[in-house]
Amino acid sequence: MNQEENKKAEEAEKQTEESTQQSPSEPETTDTEAATEQTEGKPAEEAQPSEVETLKKQLAELNDKYLRTCAEYDNYRKRTVREKADLLKSAGSDVILGLLPVVDDME
Repeated sequence: MNQEENKKAEEAEKQTEESTQQSPSEPETTDTEAATEQTEGKPAEEAQPSEVETLKKQLAELNDKYLRTCAEYDNYRKRTVREKADLLKSAGSDVILGLLPVVDDME
């Protein structure tokens, strides 16, 4: 899922780069760019970088969340392995301590 989001962010960034690389003789504006330009009073080129920045922030947040989840899972896995080893160790000693009086009485 994270790879899909990365691809979407890259595609959006490529589209932004392509739109900024258009020559001045070809002023192609879409309906959304024209609406953005009219409502904000800013050129469409200025509105797009804020969208890119928003997407970059969202990508960074999701990447951070993903890394934290992976680390949390790794810690959980290590903790359960450690707990199982401790359980086996202590369970064996409990059984031996329980049998010790019985063996003592047999002698």
